Amino acid sequence: MTVENGGRGAAKALPDTSDSGINGLTALDKDNVAFQCLRNGIRGICTMTFTGNGMQFLTDAKVTAVHPARCGDGIAFTSFEGGKPGIWLMKRDGSRKTRVTGGQSGYFPACEPKATWLAYVTFPEGPPRIEVVATDGGNARVSLGPKGGYYPAISPDGRTVACALPNTAPGSKWHIGIYNVQGGTEVGNWEIEHSLDAPPRLRWTPDGAAVAYLADDGNGTNVWLHALKSGREERITNFADSRIYSFDFTPDGSRLVCAKGSDDVDLVLLTAR
Repeated sequence: MTVENGGRGAAKALPDTSDSGINGLTALDKDNVAFQCLRNGIRGICTMTFTGNGMQFLTDAKVTAVHPARCGDGIAFTSFEGGKPGIWLMKRDGSRKTRVTGGQSGYFPACEPKATWLAYVTFPEGPPRIEVVATDGGNARVSLGPKGGYYPAISPDGRTVACALPNTAPGSKWHIGIYNVQGGTEVGNWEIEHSLDAPPRLRWTPDGAAVAYLADDGNGTNVWLHALKSGREERITNFADSRIYSFDFTPDGSRLVCAKGSDDVDLVLLTAR
């Protein structure tokens, strides 16, 4: 799969999205995106169409909310309601907001395709840890090994979770690990050759054939693919003048939306072919 962008086609900047998406975005379907936005200086969750119409603020203007994730017919997100970060769910119109992590802190939610459970990151004493919880608020259980990880991404078949594994040694590179949801067995692990300093955001391609991640080979932060069968690494965007903060594929794989910029950050829509 290739992506048309500034170097090989057209990249469309969505209007009225300056300083949006740094703390996450998600393609809800082939026509709509949810993203972290700013309202009166407070980060919240907004939605709009890919044509730039119908922008809506979904969260409380006085409470910080970040990390939106597609979750069935709703949106999972991190909210600081009550002063403690936790994972919440809401409908796409912002109604029926419900906390699903109880009193436990949580960040970076990722929903499985049927939206019956989600994975998230918690920070107990020591390394970060990825846990899963039923979307109806059932008990959480540790899903991954003791290394923990960042930015969980659930495979399209719902069987495995990919995450960015910490680089604990000075000068070491980030790894991507893949774990079975049942039992937490590691089934894949590889080093990111062109690692960023910070943990890279991850996505699965909609066909489940590759894991996408952010890396910088000296030509800017871009989206790369790691093909699971061949191990081939491929850069699929070509933004040399700015940094990508977050990205997502539409469920049908026809589009890729990125939050990119240097001083100012905009949402940019790309068309796959």
